[in-house]
Amino acid sequence: MIYLVLLYLFCIIYGIIHAVKNNSINYVEKAFWIIIIIIIPVGACLYLRSTFVTKH
Repeated sequence: MIYLVLLYLFCIIYGIIHAVKNNSINYVEKAFWIIIIIIIPVGACLYLRSTFVTKH
């Protein structure tokens, strides 16, 4: 159980760091994404999935 909590916290921190470092979005969008990442665990996955595009 402790591993799931640590994984959850790691994902939240990882998502917040990437949202803050993203220079292609403005401060309002960063604040919006950070709120989503903190409130909704799936929000971190949605944000990270939307920023990484597969190369063709």
